[in-house]
Amino acid sequence: MGVLRNHDPWNATAPVDRGAGDAELVAQARLGVAEAFALLYHRYVHTIYAFAFDRLGNTGAAEDATQTVFFRAMGSLDRYQESGQFRGWLFTIAARVCADELRAKGRMALPLDQAAERESPDPPPEEQVIADEGLRSLRRARNDCLSERDRELYDLVVQELTHQEIATVLGKRAGAVRIAHMRLLDRLRVCLGILTNLKGGRHVAS
Repeated sequence: MGVLRNHDPWNATAPVDRGAGDAELVAQARLGVAEAFALLYHRYVHTIYAFAFDRLGNTGAAEDATQTVFFRAMGSLDRYQESGQFRGWLFTIAARVCADELRAKGRMALPLDQAAERESPDPPPEEQVIADEGLRSLRRARNDCLSERDRELYDLVVQELTHQEIATVLGKRAGAVRIAHMRLLDRLRVCLGILTNLKGGRHVAS
């Protein structure tokens, strides 16, 4: 994936992560311990980048957005209210950065031909083909069947945020997010079924 390969302000070898909690690292970072924030960065940079890529659909834009997110987080750390939701707070910043970029560029949909730039262990070739086709089908369902609000929810869900963390990002209650998540899954199932029928039993992957 090459996350922030051109713009990584902490591109040196990652500090040793000894398992300290986010709250402890935040407290240390506030005291000026640079290594503490570097650990937070390396802990979350890949998921923030993946979210930015899903929202923006472009490697360069996602890298720039990720850089902006962490610079803003570093500059706003004194205003962060510790509640055990640091990851959710970080994604809140990411959502705003991406929304600003989308408004500025007028880009509201992810190009289909850039859907698979993710780093992952290589499965056997036949499994990779199946996985790639499934990913493209799901990506098309996301782009063709979901509203922009649902796309944002989808992009948060696929990063495996909890309902409470997503609620923090979206400014909603966790219960409302849970219901919206269920409805989102229903819409995706319907859309995938339609795409399957259109291709005579095969998911559309183009």
